[in-house]
Amino acid sequence: MGATLPDYLARIPQIQIYPLPGVEREAVAQLSRALAEEPGLPNFLVMGVVPGEEVRRSLRHVSLENPLFFVEINNAPNHLSLAREAKLADRVLRFLTPAIFSPRLGKLSTVFVAGNADYLAAMEAVHFQLKGTPSASEAELLSYVLEQKLAGEADGQADPSIVLDPPYEGLTPGVNGDNILPALSRIIENRLSAIVSGKQEMIEKHVEGYTRKAEALLGRMQAHPAMPRMDQFATLSANVLLQELIVNAQSEEWQSQLLQSHLQAFIRHHPEYRLRNSLVVSGSSRTALGLLGFHCGIKEVVVTDLSWTYEHCFPSVCAVPLTPEFALDADAIIGTVREKLARDPRWNLSGAVAINNPHNATGQVFDEQELARLLRWLLEHDVFVVDDLSYQNVAPSTLLPGIKTLRQIADSMVREGLLGDEQADRVITVHSVSKTDCLAGARLAVVEIRHEEMSRRFRAINDAILPNIAAVYLTYLFYRNDIQSARAYWRLRNRILLERVETLMEAVKNLPEERNPFGIVITPPKGSMYPLMIIEKLPSGLSLEWLSSGLARQGIGMIPLGTFARTEQGFETGRKAFRLTLGGVDPVPALLKKTRRVLIDLNRMISEESANYNRRVFKVPAVLARRGGAVQVPGSERWRPVEEEIVRRCEALVKEGASAIPVELRQRQYLSAFTKDFVPERLALFRRRFEDRATIIGELTRRAVADQGKELAEILGREFHKDDFARRERVFQRRPYDRTVHPTQMYSIQTEALFERIIGLILRNQDVPLALPGSAAGELLREFFALNVAINSTEESEELILDLDSLLAAEQVAGLSGRKEPMFLSFWGDWDGSNRPSGQGHRLIASVLVENVTRLSRLVRLVAARDGSSGVDPKLLGEIEELSDTNRRFTRLLNEITSLTH
Repeated sequence: MGATLPDYLARIPQIQIYPLPGVEREAVAQLSRALAEEPGLPNFLVMGVVPGEEVRRSLRHVSLENPLFFVEINNAPNHLSLAREAKLADRVLRFLTPAIFSPRLGKLSTVFVAGNADYLAAMEAVHFQLKGTPSASEAELLSYVLEQKLAGEADGQADPSIVLDPPYEGLTPGVNGDNILPALSRIIENRLSAIVSGKQEMIEKHVEGYTRKAEALLGRMQAHPAMPRMDQFATLSANVLLQELIVNAQSEEWQSQLLQSHLQAFIRHHPEYRLRNSLVVSGSSRTALGLLGFHCGIKEVVVTDLSWTYEHCFPSVCAVPLTPEFALDADAIIGTVREKLARDPRWNLSGAVAINNPHNATGQVFDEQELARLLRWLLEHDVFVVDDLSYQNVAPSTLLPGIKTLRQIADSMVREGLLGDEQADRVITVHSVSKTDCLAGARLAVVEIRHEEMSRRFRAINDAILPNIAAVYLTYLFYRNDIQSARAYWRLRNRILLERVETLMEAVKNLPEERNPFGIVITPPKGSMYPLMIIEKLPSGLSLEWLSSGLARQGIGMIPLGTFARTEQGFETGRKAFRLTLGGVDPVPALLKKTRRVLIDLNRMISEESANYNRRVFKVPAVLARRGGAVQVPGSERWRPVEEEIVRRCEALVKEGASAIPVELRQRQYLSAFTKDFVPERLALFRRRFEDRATIIGELTRRAVADQGKELAEILGREFHKDDFARRERVFQRRPYDRTVHPTQMYSIQTEALFERIIGLILRNQDVPLALPGSAAGELLREFFALNVAINSTEESEELILDLDSLLAAEQVAGLSGRKEPMFLSFWGDWDGSNRPSGQGHRLIASVLVENVTRLSRLVRLVAARDGSSGVDPKLLGEIEELSDTNRRFTRLLNEITSLTH
């Protein structure tokens, strides 16, 4: 209502934009009709004008009857905001620009947001993900303007003054001389002004015509690549330029000129970039990356693992591990891209590879030859390459290291004839000015895009972003210095980083060995500003996340390197390291003391925590460790046909439209992920479980044959031992642990139970019913969409039995590995009793009891069938035959009790 939204918002998926009429009453009527058509969907009314009192009341009633929220972008004063209406405080988000202080400040990029705290928290999180923290330079500029009262009057106009007529001072005063002569003078003045104004309009018309022609000619001259640009601010001092900025804060033309001067000065220091292909992005590098990912068609990006998060900037991210030495694995990246191109030959149109060198978070500088080899292969295959250049030539050193950027490497290969110009144009550089030049709070980056279509789309979006003009002003002042001065500043930056990293390493060196029992070392970064603190002797089972939380409670902030890991190898290589930073304002002596304190506290915390961990390591027999041992077990060859049949049934369900799944979930990407990713992953898990169980059976059989059944007899003796209550009570009191029962799981117990049944049938050399693969496929499909994962109280007993099976298998492996584990005795349920029937505990106990009795009965029947002289009481065998009916009656009784007490 009264607002015009940019076109790119309409291209965001799942957002529909409906323009409303300009007349307020008609807009409210159309809004009411639209809400009635889709009553269940949330709607947001963007308001660019302050509505009248009648419309305010109408909108309030509409909002109370429908899920309607208001987004005010009208700079409404507090008393005119809809948030002041009854019951609307939590339904209004207010975006306030600096124009609330003065219209002259309306083009400054700082925006205040007011509204519900939950909405603000979500917006704050997204803002940090896409733009970082708010620009400190913009906040400082606005604060300075307001404190110094430089914004002028709120309405931008001065009150008209009262003009006094000049007094008559003649020699011979007349009767009415004081009145007549001033009146005559005003008449003469007005006539002369009219004559001059007529001529002035004609002169100004000609001047404006000549000015337009001159500006057009100048624009064509400046657009020519061979014509050097003119910096109209080059002669202005910093103070004068600041005054100009404040006076022209509302002028888009003036801001555009400053942006152009900034680019000219920047490229004078970075001649590898082309001025006509470069532009300034406000919001740091992640803003530029987010524009590439969500507005310019790059849907997936391949990155190196242990990198700063890219998930907020691109719809899909594929991480490739670094080597164990944190080096670039060019072959692995090439292999990953080759696989993607093999699956989709057009992947290069929407996919890219992002390289961050020097690397955040490992502090590495990748080998230039490996980078060149990787870059050449990618560009030869027309793959976009994004150079996330946040730390160019940043390193702890007394010199500038001269680390080549991807643009410099690509241009070098073009000059050598290894690449063509069009191929090299697929390199996109995002150069973070704020980090490289130690202005992290400024939030500014320069982007070079030579690919024409990508550049066109990027500029169209970037033009809609108000520039961080204060950050542009500051960095322009820096880059308009001569090259020698800038390089001296960068060397000073590197020297400060060197002093700080040497201080960290000195703190480690000065720590006596007995005060550093876990071998904590600090490795300096080769590039960027992130040393690694590595705990060489980290005890098994200890988590750096836990340690960092403990340090945070003491006011010490450190990030585990594993936080940046996305792959198994990344977690393993980063498991023992913290990522530190060389930033901060502490002087060297204070930094030395603080580092020593951190080292001592960290060693103490590790020592205290490691005392709580007793990891049991036992040697697994070779026959159990060997993969594929299950192929020697009779019947194991029948697993693969069953698995293949389940895959066919899953594919058939998808082809038939997955009718068992709600319509809103039957989307192509979901069903594709089900057949391509989920089904193979789950079947691989169940296949491994089958192989493990088969291997255990094979080893138990081998041992029974080898010792002529002695060990088997001992096992059966323990199973059939008639226990007494006193011993049971004594053992229970000394039990080492309880097994927790908790009705929360990631996967479906129905799926687990079906595959347990299939595994059991195959291992017992029994036929798998034809219906089982189809049932398994159906449960897998429902499990993928989480339709059968939640369980009720009556199903918790089934979960208990499945958990018991897993525990017994683990006990068997421990026994075959030579470990005498204490017998498992008890489950523990952590229920609050608020939503479970009072008989639930009895039901769980009974389920385990019934399962144990059923399994013992199978053993008794097997012994009686194999050995007629075993002496099994025929009466007992008769009771066993009726056991299934007895169990059903008992279970029915439990169900009735549970339903009555629910």
